Amino acid sequence: MKKLIIANWKMNMTSVDVVPFLEEIFPSVEASNADIVIAPSFPLLSVVRGQLEKPLMLGAQDVSAFSKGAYTGDVAAEQLVDMRVKFAIVGHSERRAQHNETNALCNEKMLRALEAGITPVYCIGESAEEKKNGETLAVVKKQLKEGLKNIDTSKVIVAYEPVWAIGTGVTPTAEEIETTHAAIRKIVGAHARILYGGSANEKNAAEILHITNVDGLLVGSASLNSHKFASIIQTV
Repeated sequence: MKKLIIANWKMNMTSVDVVPFLEEIFPSVEASNADIVIAPSFPLLSVVRGQLEKPLMLGAQDVSAFSKGAYTGDVAAEQLVDMRVKFAIVGHSERRAQHNETNALCNEKMLRALEAGITPVYCIGESAEEKKNGETLAVVKKQLKEGLKNIDTSKVIVAYEPVWAIGTGVTPTAEEIETTHAAIRKIVGAHARILYGGSANEKNAAEILHITNVDGLLVGSASLNSHKFASIIQTV
């Protein structure tokens, strides 16, 4: 399967940043054999959509667990489809920590996304304390079991992002990534893409992408710099 690179801009960038960024990465996108997704914050979806050229695709950073109704601040999957969104990040550790999102809530969000034809990108990963206690595999298996309940795993992308690695500049060893991705593969099967995230950047992308069962990257801070992100794309 083709590698997948997702730029998670988080709560960064403004409308004036979008055009120059996309213009600068597009030559690398055209020359790449990978699928490339840009996931801006909600206010920028329409701006990015207006500048989007194939083969770039649009992603969202979240999706509501509800289809429609009186849910102030939520954005429904059908509304994202209207914006030409193809992917939606679900369960990122920052949302789990800051918004108390549970595996069960993530499950509902993914079900709504799939009903609308959006591919969920389900984020899982252990904390520093859980890693220290040797609980990495137990944690990710629990997140997968509860989050993917009643879901066809072949229709979901899983992103392994150890919480302690996000934004820290520290990454697991290649052996640790391979071990965790192998455990994930046993659960989700051969047809699901498994991404790595957590301080993925232009310096370590090539090495990580060559690890068995790593089908792509979920890139955070390095995706905010067009030159760094283009370099990541060029490694594929």
